[in-house]
Amino acid sequence: MNTEQEKYLGVLGEVAIFAAIDKDRLLRLYESCEMRKCVDGELLIHEGTDAEEIYIVLDGEVSIILNHNNTPLEIARLGVGSCLGEASVIGIQHRTADVKVVGTTIFLVLTRVTLMKLFNDDLHLFALLVLNIARELARRLKDADHFIEVKE
Repeated sequence: MNTEQEKYLGVLGEVAIFAAIDKDRLLRLYESCEMRKCVDGELLIHEGTDAEEIYIVLDGEVSIILNHNNTPLEIARLGVGSCLGEASVIGIQHRTADVKVVGTTIFLVLTRVTLMKLFNDDLHLFALLVLNIARELARRLKDADHFIEVKE
């Protein structure tokens, strides 16, 4: 394993959707995914498009932008270890926001095809990933509910 792989596997070990996945499976998953390098200002995800990939930020940062009344509104900045697009991929829904790259950013890209291949090749890993994604989405929903309660 080279230094870059060690660095990025360390990042993946801290990503919520990869919790409880042993190092060997994590390495196999890493090797089955694509790496994508994007430059500052590049639009990674466009609101309303089909969702075919889950992105994990390995290095860099992204801006999450909602288009409210035809006005772009940055609602969050996410950095290393953040996961993007899992709700849309699992829910088979369109993307709900634009994601713009801030600076040079490197992503691990888990495609829907790769995820579904795991269903046949490593059902245990597939089940862990889907369970972890469900947990992460439940956590986000709880956070959103709390935010709405505080605002009321």
